[in-house]
Amino acid sequence: MFAFSRGVPEIDGIYSSAIPSPRTITYFIWIKYKSIILRLSNEREDCGGVKHNKIRLRKRIKEYIIYILVETVNYMAESKEKLQKLPLGEIKPMGWLKRELELQATGLTGRLDELWDDVSKKSAWLGGHGEAWERGPYYLDGLVSLAYLLDDRRLIDRVGLWIEKILSSVDASGFFGPARTVDWWPRILALRALWSYYEVTGDKQIPPFVRNFFKYEFNNLDEQPFYVWAAARSFEQFIPMKRLFDETGDEMINQLVDKIVDGSYDWFSVYEKFRYKKPASTYLSRGIINFGAKVGANADRKRKYGAMPQKKQMSAHKIMAHNKLPTVRKLMLLHGVNNAMAVKYPVLLNDFRPDPELVMLSKRTVENLMKYHGTAAGVFTSDETLDGTNPSKGVELCTVVEFMRSLETLVEKTGDTYYADLLELNCFNALPATITKDYTAHQYVQQPNAIAANRQKRDFFNVRSDGTVYGLEPNYGCCTANMHQGFPKFTENLCYKTDEGFCFMVYSPCRISTLFKGVRVILNESTDYPFKNKSKIVVESVSGNPEIKFSFRVPQYTSLEVLVNGKKVVSGDKGIIAFKKKVEAGDVIELLFDMPLTTVVNPDKSISFRKGTLLFATKLRAKCDTRGKIPFCDYEYKTVSQWRTLPELQHKKHLTVIETTEREVSAMPFDEDNPPVEITYRARYVQNWNEVKNSAGRVPRHARYGKETFERTLVPYGCTRIRIAHHPVFK
Repeated sequence: MFAFSRGVPEIDGIYSSAIPSPRTITYFIWIKYKSIILRLSNEREDCGGVKHNKIRLRKRIKEYIIYILVETVNYMAESKEKLQKLPLGEIKPMGWLKRELELQATGLTGRLDELWDDVSKKSAWLGGHGEAWERGPYYLDGLVSLAYLLDDRRLIDRVGLWIEKILSSVDASGFFGPARTVDWWPRILALRALWSYYEVTGDKQIPPFVRNFFKYEFNNLDEQPFYVWAAARSFEQFIPMKRLFDETGDEMINQLVDKIVDGSYDWFSVYEKFRYKKPASTYLSRGIINFGAKVGANADRKRKYGAMPQKKQMSAHKIMAHNKLPTVRKLMLLHGVNNAMAVKYPVLLNDFRPDPELVMLSKRTVENLMKYHGTAAGVFTSDETLDGTNPSKGVELCTVVEFMRSLETLVEKTGDTYYADLLELNCFNALPATITKDYTAHQYVQQPNAIAANRQKRDFFNVRSDGTVYGLEPNYGCCTANMHQGFPKFTENLCYKTDEGFCFMVYSPCRISTLFKGVRVILNESTDYPFKNKSKIVVESVSGNPEIKFSFRVPQYTSLEVLVNGKKVVSGDKGIIAFKKKVEAGDVIELLFDMPLTTVVNPDKSISFRKGTLLFATKLRAKCDTRGKIPFCDYEYKTVSQWRTLPELQHKKHLTVIETTEREVSAMPFDEDNPPVEITYRARYVQNWNEVKNSAGRVPRHARYGKETFERTLVPYGCTRIRIAHHPVFK
């Protein structure tokens, strides 16, 4: 289906007991063989019979043979056991993670309907005259998970109100939602929340409701095409589509897949060639985009707010023509949140149209996004659009939570540890850094290198001057609505079932209660990971004496040793390690993580420091100003300490550490005043690192520094509001 890609990937040393069948391997080799035939024939024509070109051609044939062999071994090594996500409610947060979710419940998530009209009873989704587009469904999506993870009756009752209003809004054709707009996108988004609700409650109203909507979509998509955002994000409905298809076998759903693919932006050809390797300003005019946004703001608000239907709806021809406008199309394909969602689309399509190239395309896409736009925090720049590797560019909060959601899907569908490493990087670093420690305010965009977070114009593609302020609704309200899914959805993915047992791809404290082959198994994982290096899983309850296989991912830059009842059973430094055991109540599994402080080279050639997936940043003393009534107010920060620091390295890679201080994880896990780890190091002042447009300039490739040294402190990135995470290289 897709063009052959040059380059031979490294072979992963991933543990797997599920070796693919000879037929599957043969099919995979045949796919690879076909994919290079055209390229080989083209190279042969280019040779023109010249002797040295024939030699070159033979050399290329050998390279391709090696490529096929390596790809085949890679495919076999990555053919992991099928992972099955546990339904919402079977994993409950414990320890520091539960405290973080409780902060959400008492903070913005739990109080948002009191603070913000767009998700209050004024919302058109609840029968009011207010917002009728995406904000209600975004909020509900996170609220459902949080409410049932905490068994919070107040939040569960609020969920019930939203579900009742959505279900009662449906008409005889199957279409639902506010009458103000017929846009597909907010309804597709609502399906995510509805299916989570169905998982945890088993409400039998949901499957027929969702099926009737899909039937309406199947019958009306030709006359009512996806408009702009829906054309970019339509694949978000593939997860409830697949689960409903598995339950019902309804062929209409399978046919709808082709209609959705035909009516959407072609992410597959864009990602196969990966066309956008440079900042968005290379492909789009910032002035035109900003002007268009200002001119269209009033019309956009009229379209998205109100109870009455709009007087005029665009024709199918006008919608398709608008979607194809070069500026509109490029804006959609360069948009950060769209890309955060779209990286999983090849794998989601693979569920309906199996093709090994689709699975590989998702991984190549994530790798390319990180290569050309990535940051140390495990996410790519997105100050509305992709913006290169400069760590002073912005990273939108919506991008973080949607990228996490995509990574969770990719982990479940592929079992690839690469995605799990990125998922933890985002959850433990990028997500908490852009929200205050008590969950009462958030940024629209964070900067990995941030010397201030205040109302100043910065070099972002399309973000206003308040974009870095911590508040209720900085810059634009999408993040205010969408931020709530981050930690709850992560919690849902802390353990997967396999045919033989359980697989832990990410780690945090939790309690698991589920059926395995008809037997109720209850596991309790207690840990302060990633801040500490130990985790203990206790088998609280199990009926009989079943044999269960336990599989564990080894985090990047880490080695892992597993003990059962005090005896070592397995260890490793990459991929997945596993063991089988006849389990009894009271069995104790201990995970010992060796997480040395590691110097990591970033995409912009700067360096950062990590212990496993916990990123560290240089702490900056800051002056904090507030606007409004605490705690739900605006917070602005500006550094009062020297930020132009160069960490001293020994032997070109080891940080010169003076002292390491460890503390208990506090009631607020990401507390900048009481971080769980502090590392004091020796630094020097950088003479050629300047401030540019109210931000730290690009990290100098060749730093000039003096002989004088001083001490600086590294703390977990998530415990900072402003910081330096990308440092110059000490030479």
